[in-house]
This record gives sequence, C-alpha cells and structure tokens, in this order.
Amino acid sequence: MASRYAFSASLGQVPLLAAAAPETRRRLVEVANSRRLASGAALFSAGQPAHALYAVLGGMMLLVGRTPQGRDVVAEMLPPRSVFGDSAILGREPHAISARAGAACHLAEIPVDAIEQACADDPAFASLMLRGLLHRMHTAPVDWISLIALPATRRVAAYLARQPATRADGSFRIPVRKGDIASYLQLANATFSRSVRVLQDASLIRLSGRWVCVPDRHALADFSRGRPVGRRAAMPFEQVSAPA
Repeated sequence: MASRYAFSASLGQVPLLAAAAPETRRRLVEVANSRRLASGAALFSAGQPAHALYAVLGGMMLLVGRTPQGRDVVAEMLPPRSVFGDSAILGREPHAISARAGAACHLAEIPVDAIEQACADDPAFASLMLRGLLHRMHTAPVDWISLIALPATRRVAAYLARQPATRADGSFRIPVRKGDIASYLQLANATFSRSVRVLQDASLIRLSGRWVCVPDRHALADFSRGRPVGRRAAMPFEQVSAPA
C-alpha cells in the first residue's frame, strides 16, 4: 500500500500529470503500472505498436535511432519526470525510434486506451499532451544541434555543464555508460575520453568513479562557449579542442 502511494505521488509530480485536471490525473494514476528495467534493457523497438505512455520516475531512458548504415545512435536522454511514447499515440503510428534503459529505470506505464479516453473526455489534457510534444520537437533538436556543432572538447564541456549538481561540492553522478554519452554527442569513444582528460588537465572537472565534480560551473560553461577561463585552462582553446 505504501509503495503504491509513493508511486502515485511520484507520477503525480510529472509535469504532464501535475498540470492535468484533478479528475483526469486521478484516473490516469489509478490505471498506471509500475515497471522497472535493468540498465541496458529494451522497452520497445522501432516499428512496434504503441501500447502505453511512459513517464520516467527514476534512472535514465535512452531513445535510440538507427543510421542507414545500421549503427545505433542515442538521439535523446530522458531524465526523471520526462514522458515519452506520446508521439506514437497522438499520431496513431508505430514507434519511430527504440527505447532502452541507460541506467536502472523506474517507469510509470499508462495504457494507450486510458490516454485516448482521457484525451476524448478532457480536451484540455489532449491540448497539454500536444503542446508538450510540440515543445520537445522544437527545443530538443535545436539544443542537440547547437551542442554537436561545437568542437569535441567544448561539446563535452557543454554537456557536463548542463548536468545538475546533486552534492554540495557541485558534483553529480553520470547515470549512463560513457559510450551512450559519446553516441549522444556524436563522438567516437576515444575522442570522448580524450576530451574528458583535457578538461581534467585544465582543472575544469574532477572525476571519482562515475562522479564528476565541477569546481566552477561558470568556468566550464565559459570554456564550452569558447570564452577565456582565466588561469584554470592549461592551454589555449585552439589546442584544447580535440577534433571530432
């Protein structure tokens, strides 16, 4: 009972549900299922029909596309409180992309018939879903394109500078594998590792296992933008920026 209460409370804090009318939110939370995935586990594949809307309650989900050459590429990284699967539901089409857990994940799974019924009964909720989807379709590609347009080391710096600190010293835990981040940033694994070492040598980050400490976030952000960072940088930007 307590675990169901905690699950319902977490789902109710997801922005899409939090903004919904109380009765719509109650009905959707009531029919939602709790689902846990181990790191690397697949949730669905491209081409499969949409069975549910998903909300990330814990961990990190990855949306993965495939190039014409057959190479898997991480297209989006979804932290807690994200929703996904809505494009297939609203478009009444199979999933265009695959989803797998980048880290151990806790998901809420809301059946597609419940979502469709909520949209039919509550036009305001349908509008919420559509606006949320359109917002992500507009902002996510723009953010990603602006990121991968940077030279390799600045690209890694920009990604790290965007991660929220979870400890008082400004550190955070990398939730996914190095290869998944490299894929998202459109970098070879070796280039990603080399860029991380450059940032370490410049005293812009410190690593301890999967924990990253950013002593000065303004300096890291300035570096990612190609601005001077005072004495922290160990060498000029032209030398630090490794080729992709």
